[in-house]
Amino acid sequence: MLLFQSDYDTHSGIIDTSTKNYSFLRMVGVLEKMGIKNNMFFLYLKHPELVNYDPHNLTDPSNELRLIILDETKSNPWYFMREIIRMPSAGGDPIRYILNRANLGFTWLFLNSTNFFGTIPRQTGKSAGVAAIIAWLLYFLYRNTTVGLFAKDTDLVHESIAGVKNIRKGLPDWMLNLTPQDTDNKEGISYDALNNTYKTFVAKPELIAAKKQGRGERLAVEFWDEFAFYKNNEHSFPSATAASDKAQAQVRETGYPACNIITTTAGRISEPAGAFAYGVKQGCVRFTERFYDVENKQALRDLVVQNSLNRMVYVEFSHKQLGYDDEWLADKLIGKPRDIIEMDYLNIWQLGTETSIVPAELLDKLTKSQREPVEFTQTGPLTIKWYVERSIIEQPENKRKAYIVGLDTSDNVGQDFTTMVITDPTDLTIVATCRCNVANFVHVVNCVIEVMKMLPNCVLIPERNKNGAVLIDILIDYMLKQGENPFKRIYNTFIQDFCDRTPSLNNIDLSDGSNRKRFGFNTSSSNDSRNTLYGRVLVTMLGHMASRLFDVDLATEIKGLVVRNGRVDHPAGCHDDLCVAMLLCGYFAFFGKNHYMYGIPSDEILRNVSASGEQVDAEVKERQLAIRRRVGELRALVASCSNSMVKASYERELRMLEAQVDDSILSDDMINVEQVRRNDTPVVTPRQTMSLSSIKNLLF
Repeated sequence: MLLFQSDYDTHSGIIDTSTKNYSFLRMVGVLEKMGIKNNMFFLYLKHPELVNYDPHNLTDPSNELRLIILDETKSNPWYFMREIIRMPSAGGDPIRYILNRANLGFTWLFLNSTNFFGTIPRQTGKSAGVAAIIAWLLYFLYRNTTVGLFAKDTDLVHESIAGVKNIRKGLPDWMLNLTPQDTDNKEGISYDALNNTYKTFVAKPELIAAKKQGRGERLAVEFWDEFAFYKNNEHSFPSATAASDKAQAQVRETGYPACNIITTTAGRISEPAGAFAYGVKQGCVRFTERFYDVENKQALRDLVVQNSLNRMVYVEFSHKQLGYDDEWLADKLIGKPRDIIEMDYLNIWQLGTETSIVPAELLDKLTKSQREPVEFTQTGPLTIKWYVERSIIEQPENKRKAYIVGLDTSDNVGQDFTTMVITDPTDLTIVATCRCNVANFVHVVNCVIEVMKMLPNCVLIPERNKNGAVLIDILIDYMLKQGENPFKRIYNTFIQDFCDRTPSLNNIDLSDGSNRKRFGFNTSSSNDSRNTLYGRVLVTMLGHMASRLFDVDLATEIKGLVVRNGRVDHPAGCHDDLCVAMLLCGYFAFFGKNHYMYGIPSDEILRNVSASGEQVDAEVKERQLAIRRRVGELRALVASCSNSMVKASYERELRMLEAQVDDSILSDDMINVEQVRRNDTPVVTPRQTMSLSSIKNLLF
């Protein structure tokens, strides 16, 4: 089956642009506009002679033609969905299968044997998309195989089974060999001609039964429907999927696809089933149509392994992304409570009795800001998502900027992610993000070095945890070897706490481990640093840039933050790694001191953003800053002046300037003492350049 651009070299056949299924033709245009090169694979036709034949209206009585159609249907699922399927339509004739971004992604991932987790609004084709896959497996592809359906209740079992039956009823009679031996009821389906079975399971409320669910089964595919509402899923899911691992591997060895499918509407994180489902979701790598352009199946597998904790892909689309307008949505929302609207139609997971620590108006802003990356880059196995085109960043006026780069490193052993967030210093716009789970830390170091080369004036704020300390040591050695100044490029407490008693940076011995410990942001020594990030930085930072946050994964982490056990934290089983990387950027912008010692111009930090988060002209902002400086000076003069005439003059000027203060442009927390200092930068000439270990030599 044709899935990748490289498959065109090994597959005979044509791209059928004469199809009457116009949803497939429209999808070509959608992907083209998104810049996807591999944008026609779903129009593949193995047997070109079938172009002029309608399988539902054959006038040629020959068996040869029917055998060709059957071969095409078995070997080419795109043909099955595009030309064979007819779906029931309320009050009208059956209609063709409607391709949209979600069911295309579902099918492509399944055909690549990639486990996926899908969340889309109700009544937008989720069930039909999976039913089409199941019907193709049962009636055409598999032999002697069982597929499993795991549903939250009996009603959902009946609904899912009915979906497959409806597709079967719409097939041409001559394509099937139905017999009385076929199981055909509300609880399951079998097809005796190929010895295939669709077996169903319902959530078990009893803990012991839940832990045994799926054991002993050999399921080539497991379909978990409404997973966020599947009682005891935290026990049943591990048990059932582990039992089927061997069966799925055997199916894949034959060249056929096999994997686990999860679909659900958004759930309640405060409930056990919803919390477990949300944790699984958070461990996935998020799907984007850019996946279609990877080189081959192995490249896709590597991408998923290195960017997820559970080797799964999360697929989410809004109603607009699936072709439904706001009028359609408004009609669906009539008479429904807010929480149901948010879960069923807006893909918003509910916190329940817990409440988000972020004000509702900021949550609304960051939700509206979410958008697709404009570009992706690879550094080894790491993928950087760019929200500002690199061609813009590399323009001379932008390349001079001191971009702020927050970095939260993990142990990369499957427990959490290593993350990087790049922000624009003038308004804290999210420029790029990276989230990975690579085992080889060398790749992480190389990625950071490439970013620092691309952005020659950027400042890195790494969290100083276990791997963070290793990263900092390697970067210091690398920069010394390159003749660069580590003090300018990496956040450090020598500059943060700089005072008259601080030794000259030129004389600090960077071969001394105790000096290196002062590089990076330490979040593990006490709760104070975490309280600073979540208590002082988070809401202040979002107030200035929530409308330019862009990244969906980052927004999801922020939305999930709650107060647990007296401290701000993410829900159990979830993650806040991207959020920490972002907050490190915010800490440097709002609470970092002596920015000029990093080589950052005094007016660059927050220059283009107002207190309300709106972007403003730099000259207007500078005038407000000058007014604030003079107001401060005048207040001091009034307080210390003993001459009544002079004091009156100061007071007149003070009243005039206070009337010009605009708090919407510049609030008190945006005035940094560094904005009144000079722009001079110390030069470091290290007394000793350390030799690199053999692993470090691999990096450079």
